[in-house]
This record gives sequence, C-alpha cells and structure tokens, in this order.
Amino acid sequence: MFRYFIKSIVGHFRTGKSLHLLTVFGVALGVASVISIRLISTNAISAFAGTVQAVSGNADVTIVGAEGFLSDTAFVSVLSTPGVLHARPTFRIFASTTGEDQSRLEILGVDLLAPISLPVQGTGDREAIGTPGWIAVTPQRATANGWIVGDTVQVFGGGRTVELVIGGLVDFRASAARASSGLAVMDIAEAQELFGGIGLLHQIDVSMRPGTDIDTLASRLQSTLGPSARTITPERRVSEAADLLEGFSLNLTALSLVTVFVGLFLVYSSTQAGLVRRRTEHGVLRCLGASRTQLILMVLAEVTALGIVGVAVGVPLGYWAAASRIDVVNAAITNLYLLQAIEQVYLDTPTLSFAVAAGLGGAIAGALMPAIDISRRDTRSLLTAYVLRNETAQWAPRLFAAGLSITILTIGWYATMGHTWRPSGFVLAFAVVIVLPLITPFVLDRTVRRVEVRSFGWSLSIKTLAAHLHTTSLTVAALSVAVTIMVGVTVMVSSFRITLEQWIDSSVNADVYVAAASGTPGLAASSISNEFIELISNRSDVLATDRLRRGFVFVSGRRVVAMAVDAPNVAGRGSQRFSLIRGSFEGVFDQGRDFRVLISEPLARKHQLSIRDTIDVAGSRESRSHIVAGVYYEYGNESGTVVMSHDAFSLHFTREDVQGLGIYLRAPEMVDQITAGLREEFASMPVSFQSNSLIKQQALRIFDQTFAITRLLRTMTLVIAIAGITLTLLVLTKERISELALYRALGGTPRQIFLIFLGKGVGLASFGFILGTIGGSVLAVVLVYVVNRAYFGWTIQLYAPWIQVIGQFGVVLLATSIAGVYPAWRAANVSAAELNRENV
Repeated sequence: MFRYFIKSIVGHFRTGKSLHLLTVFGVALGVASVISIRLISTNAISAFAGTVQAVSGNADVTIVGAEGFLSDTAFVSVLSTPGVLHARPTFRIFASTTGEDQSRLEILGVDLLAPISLPVQGTGDREAIGTPGWIAVTPQRATANGWIVGDTVQVFGGGRTVELVIGGLVDFRASAARASSGLAVMDIAEAQELFGGIGLLHQIDVSMRPGTDIDTLASRLQSTLGPSARTITPERRVSEAADLLEGFSLNLTALSLVTVFVGLFLVYSSTQAGLVRRRTEHGVLRCLGASRTQLILMVLAEVTALGIVGVAVGVPLGYWAAASRIDVVNAAITNLYLLQAIEQVYLDTPTLSFAVAAGLGGAIAGALMPAIDISRRDTRSLLTAYVLRNETAQWAPRLFAAGLSITILTIGWYATMGHTWRPSGFVLAFAVVIVLPLITPFVLDRTVRRVEVRSFGWSLSIKTLAAHLHTTSLTVAALSVAVTIMVGVTVMVSSFRITLEQWIDSSVNADVYVAAASGTPGLAASSISNEFIELISNRSDVLATDRLRRGFVFVSGRRVVAMAVDAPNVAGRGSQRFSLIRGSFEGVFDQGRDFRVLISEPLARKHQLSIRDTIDVAGSRESRSHIVAGVYYEYGNESGTVVMSHDAFSLHFTREDVQGLGIYLRAPEMVDQITAGLREEFASMPVSFQSNSLIKQQALRIFDQTFAITRLLRTMTLVIAIAGITLTLLVLTKERISELALYRALGGTPRQIFLIFLGKGVGLASFGFILGTIGGSVLAVVLVYVVNRAYFGWTIQLYAPWIQVIGQFGVVLLATSIAGVYPAWRAANVSAAELNRENV
C-alpha cells in the first residue's frame, strides 16, 4: 500500500494540479500569517531582553529610579549594603547623529576603569579612554555608518549638541546576540557632564556575594534606598515587557489563526473535489482488499504531504512578511510601549513548531471529513458514475439548530460567569467564527429557493447554488468568516480612530506645547526652568500657561503615571482638558484641600476603582492615600494615570521641575506664525515647540502605524476565501459536465453559460459578504466592548464606517469576478458531445 501511495501521489498531482496547488496555497497563507505574527511578538521581547542582558550583564539585581532616575548618592548606599559584591552605575541617554543620515544611539555612561568585562576593541592604550568625547560604538553601527576609530561624530541628546570621538568598538552581541546595534559606551562622568545629567544615574546593576539570598538582598536594597528606587531582577524587567505586549500580540495571534481556519475550508473543498475525481480508483482499491482505515490514512497522508509543502512555502513567506513590516511594528512598540526596536528577525524553534502545528493541523482537519465520507461509501457506488450527493441540504436545519444552540449557550455563559474572566472576549469572538459556517447552509438554501427562474441568466445562477449546497455552502462560509474578520476589525479600528480624534480635540486644547528635550524616553532627565516659564507667561501674545509635571508612582504594586497640571480649564475657553466619565473636579485643584485626585479609565478598570474610593499612591518621596474625585477618558496609556494638583504632586516627588508647558494664545488663529517665532527665538534652549494641530497629527500617525499590520492579515484571509470561490467554480465545472452539455444541446450559447458561471461567483461573494457583514458587526461589538475593555481598559464609541464597508464589498466583487473568469471560460467550452460521456 505504501509503494502504491508513493507512485500514485505523483500521478494525482499531474492530473489535478489546480486542486493540489490550492491546498498548498491555503496552508501556505495560513502558516505565513501565523508565523509573521509570532515572529513580531517573540522578536519584540527578544530585542528588549537582549539589550537588558547586554547592559546589565550577569547582574543579579537591577535598581532603577521610581521617577526614572536615581541620585548618585544611591550608589554609595548600594555598595555599603550587606550582600553586595560589586555594583555598576549607569547613566543612560538617547541621542541622534546630526546631518542628513540620522542614526539613533543609546549611550551608556559607565565606569570604564572599573574591574568589569566590556567587549571593547580598538582602544589601543587604556589612557585613550580619557580622551575628551571618547565613545565606543558597536561594529554593526560603525559598518552601517561608515565610521572608523578616530572619526568625529556630532550627536544631539538631552537638548544638547555634542561632538564625540569614535575611540573603539564594543561588540555587545558577542555576549547577547539580540542586543541593539545602537548601543554605545562612554565614561559615566563625561556623559553626565556633556548631556546635562550631573548627579543623576538611571540604573545600578548589582552582583551579590556567594551564598546571599536574592530576595533578601533585594529587600535590603529596597529598605536602604526607600521609595525613590525600585529593585527588580533583569528577568522581571523582561517579564514586565512581555506583559505590556500581551494584549497587542494576543489580538494579532487570534486574527492570524482565523486565517488558518479559513484555509481549512479551502483544504476541505479541494480534498472533496479530488476524491470525486478519483472515486473509481478508490472503488478498485476497496475491491482489492483495502480497508476503510487504509483508505482514510492514504487520503490524509496525501494531504499531509501537501501540507508539508504548504508549510515549506508559508514559513519563508511569513518571515518575509514580518521582516518587510519591521518599520510598522517598531513604530507601535516604541511609541506605545517604549520597548527596544526590532532590528533583525530571528526564527526560533518554538515559533517554527507552532506554525508547523497550525499548518499541518489545519490541513489534516480540513481533509478528515471528506476522507471519512469517501471511506463509508459502498464499493458499487464508488465504481458508478455519480456526483456528490447533496446531503448538506438534509443536514442544514440540524446545523442551523447547532449554531443557534452555541449562540444561546455562549451568551448565557458570558452573562452568568464569563464576564469576570479576562479572555472571555476571545471565546465570544471564536463563537461568532464557529456559528457562521453552521448556519450558512440553512440560510443559503432557504434564500435561493425563493428565487424564481424566468430566463436562462442570472436568476438561474443563483437558483443552482442550492443544488450544489455541499460545495457552495462551504465557500460562502469561508468567505463569510473572512469578511467577518475584515468588517469587524475595520469597524473596531475606525471606531477607535474617531473616538481618539474626538478625545484629542477635547483634551489637547492649548495652542502651543513646549516639551523639555529629554534624551531618554520615559525618564525625566530634563526640565523647563522657572525663568523660561515666567518669560513665556509675560509675553503679550500669551493668554495663559499650563505647567505639566510627570513621574511614575506605584498603585497596588503596579507602576502608573502621575501627572500634575494647573487646572482642567486654564484659559476659560469652555473646554475641559479631562473628559470625565463620572465624578467632578471638586477638591482636585483647590488649595488647602485634602488633595483629591482624578484617575484614568484604564486605572479605574484594572483596580476596580470609582469615585469616592481611596487610592494608595507610592512615590519616590512618600506614600499617601487620596480620594478619587473623578474618572476620565484616556487612550494610549494602558497602565493608567493619576492626575493631581502641583501641591499634591510635590508630596510624592523630590523634584520640583516641570517637563511640559501648554501655552494659550490671545490670537489662536496665528498659532503657526507664533510657533515658528518661538522656535527661532529659543533655538539655543533645550526645548521644543509644537502647535496644537501638529500634536494631533502625530498622535493619529502613531495610531495608523500601530494598526497597519492588521491590513496584512485581513488581506491574507480574504485572498484565501476568494481562492475558495475559484476552486468551487472549478469543482462545479467538473461535477456538472453532463448538465453543461445538456445546456448546450438545448441551445445555450457559450456566452450564456459563461455568464451563468460568472453569476455563480458573484452570488457566492454576495452571500458571503452579507453574512460576513452581519458577523463582522457582532464581532466589532465584542472587540470594542469586551476584548478592548478587558485588555486595555478604554471606552470606544462604536461607529459604522459604511463607506469603507461598501468599498470592501466592491473589492470583493471585483476580485471574485476576476477569480471566476477562468472557471466560467472552462464551463463555456463544454460541448454538447460531453452529454454521452461519463462525468469525470
């Protein structure tokens, strides 16, 4: 049997290339979508982990500042703590080279003369390290920029322009293969002086003495340094980064698995069609003694072989898709999560295994039912010319009842128990995807039965869809699932964008925004001086100013953003900076009150807080309880924010500096001219000026970059579904040769038959899109009101982007029409002479 299988599979491929290629195509695209998303998720974490390993080395504990920085006196305290073997302080700054070809560097100021192991090469004499502006860059960055030892480069960081000398190469990837190529090292004292960070540290890496318990040491360090520091292991930092990406990657992974699910229908249809063509062969095998089990295994083995080919094609395709979209992914993970950018895409064994399992599992699952069905037929029916029995019509009511039952049970489960379980939204989404294929045969059958055939034309095209329900219902189901994903994600993304626009319009209401030039994302290393604020406030064209202070605090052990502003409505223009969901501003910005606070919606949801609840806020200076006065809408920050007055802010933080300033102009219509003038007037100061409109444009640009990857997945899913329509029409052409020949014998022209088959494709697309739009609407509700709130905590207003949906329908119809041309041409070329031949 095995030798027969090996010989027959080659012959089957020669006679049924289109069916086998479509199977390979469906598996390949499914694998490509899965592996591309897994690569994006795993490499984002690996890039962050690699840089942590490169910077921290083999440190047992890392100390970071609760406000983003540490005082250099903390280093002395760390060294005197029992159990510490040695410690390495680090000053960290992000800088960009000046000129046309800008290159981003993450400069690490470390003690280069300490007894530590840094892979620095090409320094020559150790005394060269003392050269003013000495810096070592990675070999990868030196090669990319054409730098050699001795070159002088100019960089901008921390609001300052500095000249540096390439004094050596430091190959961090020798010890951490995924480390960023943008890392560079220089002497810590010089880095602090050049970039305006004298007295500041960003990180202290600690190695403990042998025999010391790591938890005990961490507790000692935390007790010694107090709330101004945070003690954490490097592994925990990587784990927290993974937690940040959880919602982002989980949503995309679920979307990619739907592509595999749609591909399953394609495998089902192609396997079914191939078995019909080879029914006589299977009948002969049964006569020669082959068992039903052997027949099933032979079919599954053939599909598995095709699945392996599909996986072999899909893996490099998915790798290419991930590698070609690194810029899009980097925009999302760096803007939203402040993680390390992905520079290279690595394919690891777990990711490859997951993709192979998804591809082969989907192929085998799609072929299993047709294989079982053909094995159950008796030998005589296999040797007799026939077409597939339309048993689907008999099962349609039962399948519909099963779909209805699943819907009722899922809704009941969610209402009674599931709403408290965070991943419950994915269960609801999965139910939508499962129910659609179950109800499709019944809906299609009952709908087309009402169509009256009055001519040899389009009505006949639609009417005959019910006659081939076993084939057409699968195609409609696959397309409806693809359209469900397309419409659901489109509605969700569009709703989110419109909600974000409205929120930005209400919250970003100053005319000009001034930001302190900080070279380290998320760290408050630079500030706006009081003299500058006074100078701006006294300008004749300025109506009012709004000071912004920002830092990090801990609420129930989780780090969240703390923010202080002057008032919710500084200029009295009738707009509020914070759009309240509930509560009020009473007591938040009043002097001498009990320091009430506002909290953002994500923070309220994650900690189940509401107005009048008490919230414990731990800052770098002290911990204090506050009463929640109001909950406001916020987007883009998943961890949440606590908003308080400047007086309350000073209770928690040691620094009194201001990081941002909102400027309200007396003549808002002149914002562009005034902004340009301010940039020119204060060009020498480490501050940036941005107009209201530019802030909004940048926010929306970041949003579009974040969701750009979903377009690739939606396209893959839709392409598979449209390929299914092509396959269905080809199968119908093969199945109904005698019927087509009868049409010709009765006077039907090739043009009429061509249009009938083309009409079948349009009908399939229309049914699939209508069902998919209904399913997509339900899915959008689940994504917006369940998944989004569970993982991000944001309230999104639901909007229906009808123009986009109608445009997508046009694309589907156009693609379907093109896909149906070849099968329609094949059908039109069936001659009347085929009426007397066996239907093969």
